[in-house]
Amino acid sequence: RFTKKGSSASATAQGYSLPFTFREGGNRIIVEGEINGRKNKFMMDTGNSGSGIAFHSPEQAAAYGAPVPEGCKVGSFVGVSGSGSAYVYTINHLRMGPIDRNDLSVAAHMGAAFGGEEPLLGHEVFEGWQYTVDYDKKVIHLLRR
Repeated sequence: RFTKKGSSASATAQGYSLPFTFREGGNRIIVEGEINGRKNKFMMDTGNSGSGIAFHSPEQAAAYGAPVPEGCKVGSFVGVSGSGSAYVYTINHLRMGPIDRNDLSVAAHMGAAFGGEEPLLGHEVFEGWQYTVDYDKKVIHLLRR
């Protein structure tokens, strides 16, 4: 959930700050996190409600320390980037600043319909947190709800 900068519910007073880099091409907010202790970069995606993390391919998932397990179920997705199929499973652990998730649902998309850069962080990662994006200071202020 976004809040307007300067609102009375500002997360700066009691919360945590998570630094980010901003990539102007595509208006991308990039944050660092860890999957099972392996550090990498992720892209915030406020529209990703289907999974905690959406990997662009099984190969990307493996490179991030979240390989697709044997016998994994396949689901379908529909989004701004198109529609298609994805392997759907859980990862043991994600940490990103104060956010610490176990058994997080992820999707590793199959085929050319889904492509891009860093994996997309979805709603499940931020569940229970209110966040305010401060573009001037390049930090995301997080407040536990």
